[in-house]
Amino acid sequence: AEKSKRGLRGVQRELFSYSERIRLPMLIALVLAAAGAVLTILGPNQLSKITNLISDSLMGEIDLAAIGRGIYALSALLTYIEHYIMAAVALGLSKQMRRDLCAKINRVPMSCFNRIAHGDILSRVTNDVSTLQQALSNSLPSMISAVAQLTGCVIMMFVTEWRMALAAIAATMIG
Repeated sequence: AEKSKRGLRGVQRELFSYSERIRLPMLIALVLAAAGAVLTILGPNQLSKITNLISDSLMGEIDLAAIGRGIYALSALLTYIEHYIMAAVALGLSKQMRRDLCAKINRVPMSCFNRIAHGDILSRVTNDVSTLQQALSNSLPSMISAVAQLTGCVIMMFVTEWRMALAAIAATMIG
């Protein structure tokens, strides 16, 4: 009953209060995910500005492909670092949880183990910690990146041509 009352926000709050050490790396990883998404979105816009400058003959010959690769390479590097940090955070957190669960299981009276199958307890502990580790290292960074990309794309649509952006959003809503 307690689990259903907490909800998603309660579980998130409990997870972040569980370990003080994950807060700063998690924040850094989230900032890197957002920065990587923003660079991916800004790449085409910056290339179009450079192309316009060249076409107006204000600049000499420029390797647009190299500039594009640089923007996308920086985005990929930030995303890689962010995933590395999240993997390290998830592994550290799961290690700490397994230690805490082991200590807690060692304090449980033997009468409890007589009522519940030994494999059932181990299966629940292992599966829950593994699921949490997987969610932290894979799903959370992907969600942050997806939200940042969606927000950035909508903003870029409005910056580029607001009427077309409204038409696209309206068509999406109708569809």
